[in-house]
Amino acid sequence: MTAEQIEQIRDMFILIDADKSGTLEKDEIIKLMSQLSQNNVSQEDSAKILEKMDKNKDGVVEWSEFLVAMYEWLDSLGALKELENMNLLSGRKKLHFNLANFFLQFNHDKNFGGFETIFSEQNQDLEDRPDSWNFTGKISYFNNNEKWEFYQANQKLLDGFSTIAERINSDNYDIALSAVQDIVKLLSVVSVFKTPNERFEIANHVINVFYLIENSSVLSRIVEFIKKSEDNFLLWESLKVISYFANGPRVANTPEDSNLHPSKFFHKAILAKKDIIGDIAKHAQSSCIEVKRQAILTLGFLARGCTEMRDAIMQLGIIGVLV
Repeated sequence: MTAEQIEQIRDMFILIDADKSGTLEKDEIIKLMSQLSQNNVSQEDSAKILEKMDKNKDGVVEWSEFLVAMYEWLDSLGALKELENMNLLSGRKKLHFNLANFFLQFNHDKNFGGFETIFSEQNQDLEDRPDSWNFTGKISYFNNNEKWEFYQANQKLLDGFSTIAERINSDNYDIALSAVQDIVKLLSVVSVFKTPNERFEIANHVINVFYLIENSSVLSRIVEFIKKSEDNFLLWESLKVISYFANGPRVANTPEDSNLHPSKFFHKAILAKKDIIGDIAKHAQSSCIEVKRQAILTLGFLARGCTEMRDAIMQLGIIGVLV
């Protein structure tokens, strides 16, 4: 399954999760099925689909359960191989159709409708897609209105940073993963406000994002995931955090004697002290393409412009592998 497909499935999960609890409940599933079929959905039908996805039988569907269910469904259709041969737009439309049919298979009335409209409306909500740059070559450009909508959403997210910091230390996988994704969303402000001059307009916010991550348990937890986790999705998201964090806020007019001046490589020095370069290099040889690409790009961001970091990476002897 590709990074693009996982992102689309994640967007669908967010769409269904109306109360933003991080889990899907029966009422939310009924609402989606009703929208898709354009008919009322019975309790019996909704119970069947909940039973299919709820692997641990706790009455709700967590993100990991949802992803597994969607993967198994697409695999059973042979759709994953079919999607490999389609262009991005056609592949996305076909993916949406197949995902919708997962839900419709449990509905007595198979009349299909509404899903593309529902999903396209979701994708137009900038607050629900703030990570516009996935670091694998896909860069989105925002007009001024979108930038400021994103900024307002990012501010709201930052206001709840203490809650994010608590969630990232949870032993519950889905809660911890959602917290890592929120950190990625916060840091992605530097990919929406792309230039130092643009970031100067919101300098306090950008600097505060990096400051809070640096001076909380968040960064240590991300490092722990990179060192110890064997879950590819969690690794992929954690590597995104490091990719963003390595370059710092890069705000125009930063005094040369400030730690935040680009010439100081302050945030790269912080990461060097965490001793994770070797772990990132290991992930650059992962069999999971998303983790591998992200790790390679992370090493590139760490090495860029910083002789000490570049030499440290070269000493690992993996340049041939990366090439």
